[in-house]
Order: sequence, then structure tokens, then C-alpha cells
Amino acid sequence: MVKKATQTKEKSAEVAPYLPEKKRLPKASDLLGNEIRAMILEQGLLPGAALPSESELIDSHQYSRGTVREALRLLEAEGYISVQRGPKGGITVRYPTVDLVSKSLATMLTIDLSPLSDLFDFRKLIEPAAAELAAKNATDEQVEQLLAISDYSIPERGSITFHNVLSESTGNEMFRVILAAVNRVVEWQTSLEGVPEREVMHAGDAHAAIAKAISLRQGSRASTLMLQHIQSYEKIMAERGRLSEATLPRELWIAQLRRSVHS
Repeated sequence: MVKKATQTKEKSAEVAPYLPEKKRLPKASDLLGNEIRAMILEQGLLPGAALPSESELIDSHQYSRGTVREALRLLEAEGYISVQRGPKGGITVRYPTVDLVSKSLATMLTIDLSPLSDLFDFRKLIEPAAAELAAKNATDEQVEQLLAISDYSIPERGSITFHNVLSESTGNEMFRVILAAVNRVVEWQTSLEGVPEREVMHAGDAHAAIAKAISLRQGSRASTLMLQHIQSYEKIMAERGRLSEATLPRELWIAQLRRSVHS
């Protein structure tokens, strides 16, 4: 009996042989899409440059018409190309926009139910650093633009435009692209919240102070003021009980997407 129990124990301890997961073979349309992306980058093609026609792509790559059309639809949705039908139509290069990235980011945050506190944590880490970098790298024209946007006499004084110009003023492409996408999400979030006018004006005051610090090349002060600005808005959201809730409530984001389709 002891021997039998030992054999059973040894058998149960045996490790099943490792079977690697089967890799999904890429679709032909994905392969062609990558080829076209590589061609655009390799040849340094600018927006508006003509690409091979649908028939030429079929002949050169030996793919079916359905595969080529699927690849083109994918690239058009991603913002890489523009396809015009008809006698004077054709396929031309188009660069992806930040708006496409922003919508993907917003949708991911909505699906994941990412809390609003996550957005504030990110902003408090990155945007003060961007303000400090802008104080160092902003051109005279960009400084003038920041000061103009934060002027009391213009409607955009408290808008997200200020944050976009500031990110461009860092002279750093990573800051510019990433913050442009995040700023768009912030813009959607604030518009869906229905922020009172007095808070918009308070944001304008903060923008004016940050712009002045940047114009004086006071990086540390610009960073501190930006942090205080974000914390001020965070406090308002905390008072509303929003920090633990989704950054973009699902039903509101769905409504926003549908509005953009019909606008």
C-alpha cells in the first residue's frame, strides 16, 4: 500500500510537457499595411504625395483585390492615407493626427474605468516639468503667444489651448505629442463636467501667472504654479466625489462620440 501511494504521488508530481502557444499568423492585409507604412517612412513621403493605385498594389504584391482594399481601409482609419474614389481620385499620404491618438486613449480609459485620480496623478508629474522646460526653451514668439492666450480680454483665456501652446514651447517632441493627446482628453473631461464660469476664470488667472513666469525664464516658479493650478482643479473634482469615478463616464463618452459623428 505504501509503495502504491508513493507511485501515485510521484505520478501526480510529474510536470506536463511545455507546449508553446501557437502564434497567430498575420493577415495578408496587415502585412500589406506594414509594407505601405514602411514605404511612406523609407521614402520620406509628405502629406499629399501620391501612392501606388489599387491596381498597382495588386500587381506588385500579388494580393487579392479584397486584401488590398482591407489594408487601405485600415490605413485610412489610422490616418496614414486618404483614398479618393472616381476618375480624379487616388491614394495619397496623410499623417496621423493627435486627435486619433486622443480618441483611442479616451476610449481605453473609458473601457478600463480608469479613475479620474489617475489622470491627475499623471498631470501633476508631467505638466510642472513641461512648464519648467518651457521657461528654458520657449521662443520669444511662443512666450508672446502664451501671454496673449492668458490675457483677460480674450474668450480662450481659460481654455486648454494654453496647455497645448505650453507643451509646444518645451522644445521636446515627446512632451508635445503626449501632452497634446492628454490635453484633448482633459478638454473632453472638463466639457462633460460642466465646470462653472468662475472656475474657468480662475484657470485663466493661473495661466496668466504661469505665462509670466515663463516669460521671465523662471522655471522653478512656473513649475510650482502649474502644480498648484492642477491641484486646484483636482480639489474641485474631489469635492464633487469624482476622483474615484471613471475619468470619462461611459454614457457621457458614448454621447460625445455620437455627437462627433453627426457634427
